[in-house]
Amino acid sequence: MNKLSILLISGLLLLVSMSCSGVKHLQAGELLYTKTTINLIDSSQTLPLKRTRNELLALTRPIPNTGLFKWPLGIYNLMGKPKKTKGLRSWIKNKLGEPPALYEPQQIVRTKAVLEKYLRDKGLFQLDIKEDTSINGKKVALTYTIRTSGRYRIRAITWPADSMAISRLLQTAASESFLQAEAFYDLEQLNLERERLAALAADQGFADFNTAYVYYLVDTTVGPLRADLHVRIKPREGSLPQAPYYIGQTYLYPEYDINTASGKPFADTVELANGLHILQNDQLLFPSLLDRLILQRQGDRFSRKDQRLSQSHLLELGVFKFANLKYINRQENGKNILDRYFYLTPNRQQEITAEFELNNRTGNYLGTAATFTYSHKNIFGAAERLDIELAGGLETQLGSGLQLINSADINFEMNLSAPRFMAPIQLNRPNVKFIPRTEINFGVNYQRRIQFYSINAVSLKMGYNWREDSKRRHQFYPIQMNRVSLSNRTPAFEALLKEDPRLQQSFDDIFIAGLNYTYLFSNAAVGSPDRYSYFKGELETSGNVLNIFSLLIKQNETRPYAILGLPYAQFVKLNLDYRYYYPYRKNLTVTRLYFGVGVPFGNSDVLPYTKQFFIGGSNSIRAFRLQGLGPGTYVADIADDDAIRNQFIDQTGDIKLEGNVEYRFPLFSYLKGALFLDAGNVWLLRAGNRPEGVFKFGRFLNEIALGTGLGFRLDFQFFVIRLDGAFALRKPFLNQGFQWTFSDIAPFSRSWRKNNLIWNLGIGYPF
Repeated sequence: MNKLSILLISGLLLLVSMSCSGVKHLQAGELLYTKTTINLIDSSQTLPLKRTRNELLALTRPIPNTGLFKWPLGIYNLMGKPKKTKGLRSWIKNKLGEPPALYEPQQIVRTKAVLEKYLRDKGLFQLDIKEDTSINGKKVALTYTIRTSGRYRIRAITWPADSMAISRLLQTAASESFLQAEAFYDLEQLNLERERLAALAADQGFADFNTAYVYYLVDTTVGPLRADLHVRIKPREGSLPQAPYYIGQTYLYPEYDINTASGKPFADTVELANGLHILQNDQLLFPSLLDRLILQRQGDRFSRKDQRLSQSHLLELGVFKFANLKYINRQENGKNILDRYFYLTPNRQQEITAEFELNNRTGNYLGTAATFTYSHKNIFGAAERLDIELAGGLETQLGSGLQLINSADINFEMNLSAPRFMAPIQLNRPNVKFIPRTEINFGVNYQRRIQFYSINAVSLKMGYNWREDSKRRHQFYPIQMNRVSLSNRTPAFEALLKEDPRLQQSFDDIFIAGLNYTYLFSNAAVGSPDRYSYFKGELETSGNVLNIFSLLIKQNETRPYAILGLPYAQFVKLNLDYRYYYPYRKNLTVTRLYFGVGVPFGNSDVLPYTKQFFIGGSNSIRAFRLQGLGPGTYVADIADDDAIRNQFIDQTGDIKLEGNVEYRFPLFSYLKGALFLDAGNVWLLRAGNRPEGVFKFGRFLNEIALGTGLGFRLDFQFFVIRLDGAFALRKPFLNQGFQWTFSDIAPFSRSWRKNNLIWNLGIGYPF
């Protein structure tokens, strides 16, 4: 029996002994609550019994102690009474332990009331609940037996039949109701319908209408397990009928200060023809922009939805910190009029920020970087945002025979965005929920890898960024250009290129020009415990327009065709990234599936190096170093003392497939843990000098690498530091293909840890 088996058996025996001693620590008269059972008897057989039992169990109190053999209770008792409230013993007792679930007779009455309300809200009006208490020594178990004749269905729905404007409005919207004939009675659906009707009324001019004005009459005498539902509207105070409101005058205060604005005179007032008044001392934004963002005009029927959109538009500009809206109602010619007052508190218009970073990556690489950013949120007076960023970094690799500085990067980027579509044709839609932005980005990047080469890259792109709704976002850059050139090639790097024609073509000076479209979807809600999904799809092309142009004017020239003295890349590339987040209590399970493929054609035989796929590293398969896996079954046969080749890792591909599962759980305070499983690989579309790296449908599943590990995170909400330790479960061996490594796992062996355990330090979560 090995050491690991002995430890597991010892731990199991300790858990059993701690759980068995749970009742010994109870005070006189205390009983340990151990189990709740729900017996649900439905004579109509209309209930989903298993699901309903689980829902009812979640409502019962107290909750029995949890864990295998109730180990948290055992830890709680084992720690006794700590002398210090903030010591290690106290932390173990309160954070890892769990106090005993004590039986209290009065909780039975409360639990029965909760169960009865829940069932009645679901339409089970005829029911009987009885409890049975079972006491065994100092342990108590409860059984609730619930009998019901079945769940009521809605037979018919009637709407207000009077001639009031609000009643006519609700009648016309009945077809979109949450309430439908023959559906089960459900109080949750009734409340949703109240909210729908209140929102509908508020969007159609009834500014003071809310859910309290909607009530229901339920008649359960119309037949067995049937009920008629009557929707009714309460009159306003004083028995006045509900009446719509109309927009009156609109006043904007773009320089409002909540501390000094009271009674403050304004030197300049701009009055527009539609009842819009802008009161200010200095013009912050063009009046035409404010007029475009404020929805509805004087005389329009009030819509609460449009008013909220107006506030959202103003805040989305980034120019204002707050956008408060106040209404003053009045009567004019027998109509209800609402005058609007927008109080806009300006944000700081210019900012300078600095960020410093320390990082590492697999292979004893250590780096430092600094970023300086200047931002102007309103540079031309129409909420155009200018961001200028200057960043630089150095990286070293620890080891004998290596230079102190391994690489250096300098990056300059300038981005200008405007809150509108700038296009040859009119694309603006004034009533959209989110403001679209036109972006122009210019960048210069210099990268020096001391023992290999220097890269000079200049990029320019222009396009649009907009939201379809709160879940869907689009980015479209019809103009995207990138000029990449290589210089300062060392003899060692030239030797590497001569050995691999594909690598040599990848590093040719190149001009990339095409378009990029990205679709993003996320249904995550802030603060919501519900499951949610994330999807990112990206399509990129290059060289197609240039190729047509080349064919028209350079028909006698041989490929590759050139533009501005450089050959241009021609390819199409697709990336698909899907993630699913499953929260449960304080834990979170995350799954990710990624697929990418890039196809060079026409003017290109290979993808540019910057567009190729790689795998491994802190955000990918963490059991392999960055670019240390694939393509296919390829394994680099590099001597340990070959420092040059060990520094330059060229394991890239044209296809990438990756899947991840990560289970995240809290430990204490800001420290969280994670267990993960990563799988995937990259492949080539063309063999070249690596035939083992070509993708083939018949064998690719047998070329999937697998890694697992344990991670720790310091999660400060706004900042996360992550350390992951991983090792391979399945990996390729030289001239042997992929093999499982279960028989070789020896975590207590120093040599195994040295050769197999990979540490990844990262900032933020991997996905």
